[in-house]
Amino acid sequence: MDDKLHKLIKALANCYDISISNLIEELVTPGIHRFGLRCSLASEIFSQYNVRLDPRVNKWCWGFNCIDCKYLEICQDGLYKGTYISIDDSKCLPVAGDQSNGVPNYVHQDFVSIEPL
Repeated sequence: MDDKLHKLIKALANCYDISISNLIEELVTPGIHRFGLRCSLASEIFSQYNVRLDPRVNKWCWGFNCIDCKYLEICQDGLYKGTYISIDDSKCLPVAGDQSNGVPNYVHQDFVSIEPL
């Protein structure tokens, strides 16, 4: 691994108070599972190792958003059917056109959860 990338990963893990291993797992797992969903060869390997696709595989927000989501734990358990809602909006870098709660502009409103009351 490139030294600069390693330093970046280590600094990000420290910011979120998680291990480097957990950060990498949170970032890589969605891609692996989406690969298993879309690629027949990868799907065969999933079957060979008896690995089921994660229930979040079709959620637009699964990936780096999870690290800052209010509902991470219950979503990982498959109990939260909604989508990403930032723990603290003030930590989200504003991008022109973004919706509330740090939701990117490219995500259609039909696929965005509204915070439960």
